[in-house]
Amino acid sequence: MSLWQKKQAAATTSQEDETFTCPTCALVLRSSAVNGGVTLNYDIAQWQKTCVSARSGTPCLCPDFRPHLWQMLTRANKR
Repeated sequence: MSLWQKKQAAATTSQEDETFTCPTCALVLRSSAVNGGVTLNYDIAQWQKTCVSARSGTPCLCPDFRPHLWQMLTRANKR
């Protein structure tokens, strides 16, 4: 489940590229490359209970995840 969900067109293909497990809170984030962008999927309830970045409104601001997010976005942009 992701924080923001969009309906995808029937022709849209999705591919899971990477999985990141936070070494601090054990949250599992899965990235999917969709039409040149990246969608993050994660358990919102677990994130809200365990992650220190839950107050920020997004796991993208987690200091443990942020370097990995940048790499995911860079790879998706090269496609």
